[in-house]
Amino acid sequence: MVSKKIIENHKGSIAIVSEENNGTTIEVTLPLKEYKVINTETFV
Repeated sequence: MVSKKIIENHKGSIAIVSEENNGTTIEVTLPLKEYKVINTETFV
């Protein structure tokens, strides 16, 4: 599935739930921004 690969490449996820006579729900979650930790030291 091409769309699943694109979502996963952007650090997201996809969930699909289908219920008979009720329809299908597709939930796509993507991060707003990817953060990179450069320095974790704390100075007082």
